[in-house]
Amino acid sequence: MRISSLVAVVAVSALAAPAGALADTPPGNGLISDHQFDCDNGATIIVHSAGPSSWIDDAHYVVTSRTLTFPNGTTDVQTLGEKTGLTDTITCTAQFERVSISLTLVRVPPATG
Repeated sequence: MRISSLVAVVAVSALAAPAGALADTPPGNGLISDHQFDCDNGATIIVHSAGPSSWIDDAHYVVTSRTLTFPNGTTDVQTLGEKTGLTDTITCTAQFERVSISLTLVRVPPATG
């Protein structure tokens, strides 16, 4: 099970998403492709490194909240700040033996030249 990679995508990071990141060129080392997710826009692969920034279908997204739901019914909800002006929201979920995860993400518009 790749819980560590999952934790990386939902972990709170002190680093903000780069302002001029190109959607089709994910920056950084250690990128991980998670195939366990099912997103309401039809995507099933999230590419990410540590922190709340990810790429889905060649578009840049940032995580705004995550919910972990455990088999005993308890939940852990974390809001990762308000992303002013970003309104293109999707939800991605993944089910594991010990936890289910729901991420709310907003699309970061491509940099304009």
